[in-house]
Amino acid sequence: MNYESFVNMVKERAHITNTRDALVAIESTLKTLGERLTEAEASHLAGQLPPEIGRFLTVVDTNKSFDLETFYDHIAQRESIGQPMSRRHARVVLSIVEETVSPGELRGVLAQLPEEYMDLFTFGRDSRKLEERSDT
Repeated sequence: MNYESFVNMVKERAHITNTRDALVAIESTLKTLGERLTEAEASHLAGQLPPEIGRFLTVVDTNKSFDLETFYDHIAQRESIGQPMSRRHARVVLSIVEETVSPGELRGVLAQLPEEYMDLFTFGRDSRKLEERSDT
């Protein structure tokens, strides 16, 4: 997936009317995710995303530990929006990440996150859906 397609999908799914706000949602979500991952995993994930987007994962201090509510709070603060909207943006951005990266990479990301983070991804708690995707 290329940069423009990724941004346009975020705009459409999150009902965002302009590119700037979509980029803020993407940056806020991916920086927060990058903080939660190890440096190596953030780098691997970034490598499977468009470079303009993947870089957000690697410009933060990594390997921090915080729960899902704190994850949403960080996004809300970065976007200067309320938490209900930050929840929607996080889910939209990460659902597109899920569609973009290989199943193996997604499993690597999920292995570093507590169970409660599974709700951020479109397959929710049914991890069998992840297994159904091919590794190609």
